[in-house]
Amino acid sequence: IYWYLRYVTDQVNALTNVLTRLLRRMDERLGAVEHAVGLTTDDSELAGPIPDPSEGTAAAIAEQFGAGQVIVLTSGAGSVVAAASSKGASAYGIDRDPITILPGVEAGLDLRAADPLTHLDSVETNTLGTLVLAGVTETLPLPSIVALCSEAVRCVRPGGNVIVAVANPADRGPVEAELRAGRGLSPAAWVRVLERVGAVARIVPAPGPRITELVVADVS
Repeated sequence: IYWYLRYVTDQVNALTNVLTRLLRRMDERLGAVEHAVGLTTDDSELAGPIPDPSEGTAAAIAEQFGAGQVIVLTSGAGSVVAAASSKGASAYGIDRDPITILPGVEAGLDLRAADPLTHLDSVETNTLGTLVLAGVTETLPLPSIVALCSEAVRCVRPGGNVIVAVANPADRGPVEAELRAGRGLSPAAWVRVLERVGAVARIVPAPGPRITELVVADVS
């Protein structure tokens, strides 16, 4: 019996060692893929932070809100959340940088320091009136944007909408264009992706100066 149990134990240990090596190798290869497509790239220091939408753009965004809870990803200092509050909407913003949101928090806005994409995963299905995508979405590669759009549509209830407030990559300066090459989409491309995941999207003008078009995607 001892010999039998010892033999079985040795085989289980050998299998465990093989599986551990396999998982370690898979992790290395996945990390290489993420690095290749830019999922692990942090260009905020080189390319600079994404500016908040102007007050005029924030007001234009608020005009498109559906009824119900509003979440802004990412919120920055809270210009869009402030515009929502002025219209009486229930809104809060998420930004990964606690320093960035500090002025808005001091002004009484509901801004929370957390990873925006992780927070979105925790939102229940069909619960939001509007989800605003801004800020960090300009730095994402296409695979991440497709996954984000699918998740955004999941979170918004029928009759609500997803609003994309980003600058067109074609309007970037030469330095930002090089540092963020291959990341971010034009409004027309956002429309295509959102329609692919089941929304009905359109482009509406914004007063700028940086964001001149909004993408509004209705969820049914």
